[in-house]
Amino acid sequence: MKFLTILIFSLILISSCSIDDPISDKGVPIIVNVNPTEIRVTDTIKIDGKHFGIPSQLNYILIDSLRIISTNCIKWQNNEIWFIVPDSAHSGKLRIVISADTSNSYDLNIIPIPAFDYVQIDPQNFLMGSLTGNNDEKPTEIITITKGFYITTTEISQRLYRVVMQANPSIEIGDFLPVYNVTWLDAVSFCNKLSKIENLDTAYRISGGDVLWDTTSNGWRLPTEAEWELSCRAGTNGDFYIDNLNDIAWYSDNSGYRVKPIASKLPNKYGLYDMSGNVWEWCYDYYNEFYYGNRQTTNPKGPKTGKRRVIRGGAFDQGTYFARSSNRTQPNETNGNIGFRIVRNKNN
Repeated sequence: MKFLTILIFSLILISSCSIDDPISDKGVPIIVNVNPTEIRVTDTIKIDGKHFGIPSQLNYILIDSLRIISTNCIKWQNNEIWFIVPDSAHSGKLRIVISADTSNSYDLNIIPIPAFDYVQIDPQNFLMGSLTGNNDEKPTEIITITKGFYITTTEISQRLYRVVMQANPSIEIGDFLPVYNVTWLDAVSFCNKLSKIENLDTAYRISGGDVLWDTTSNGWRLPTEAEWELSCRAGTNGDFYIDNLNDIAWYSDNSGYRVKPIASKLPNKYGLYDMSGNVWEWCYDYYNEFYYGNRQTTNPKGPKTGKRRVIRGGAFDQGTYFARSSNRTQPNETNGNIGFRIVRNKNN
């Protein structure tokens, strides 16, 4: 009877050590499924399988030669792993290494930039400027945009900027905050680098501080003032594209003088967020106080020369007046509250 009791206890003990027990399971790691197998950097992947063990400096993921230590993963269990694709990752073979054992491999297609959204703006006429604003917003004129374009729905995020530029000049850091503290040259350099990643023509030829815009390029670029104001107004003619500024903008009255996550207020009718407030946005044009009334009214591109470029939209540390759709200004030498959004030509 005593022998039978010991035998039953031993069988129970053996059966309790299932293959999902990270301590008792010593087999070679096996990947059963990877979801998804096409993904962007900074997104999350799930790996299903077995014999993954427990988090340890000896256990890691390999994407070709890139190593992701298990202790840096979101979740690491014997049969399931979750991890974020690093900024520097490239397409390749995904494997799991447990001590000296290496799993089977899965082909992983990695898109080298985070996702970002944009909308199409169609050719149209609109009333640009303001009769009640500053002198540099007068006179109002009907402006004609004859070429459609795409514009990003948000200001460029710190996550996207960091991946493209391998840098982040922002003062307060956060993936989903807009990048800011950005110079105009930083912004056009970003446009060129993003265009190259997406196999588009670059819009700018940059030589030192000189920048030449190829207007026929299909690559990303900064909006002209006219394109920016057309996009901001979204068919409206007043100071703001929605009556209640608190619904659409982070500005000095509601921001606590801190930058806020992109797309955390209501968009305008074109689906564009933060056109008023959060951070100032660079435009392509040189600033000239007397430019209005002396410009072309079809596809204007700003003065040919100048000292500083235009910024639009107001910022988290600025008042209501600066957030108006028609407001335009030039920055001081410091750029601590300036970001940008980008556009590219639509093939009409």
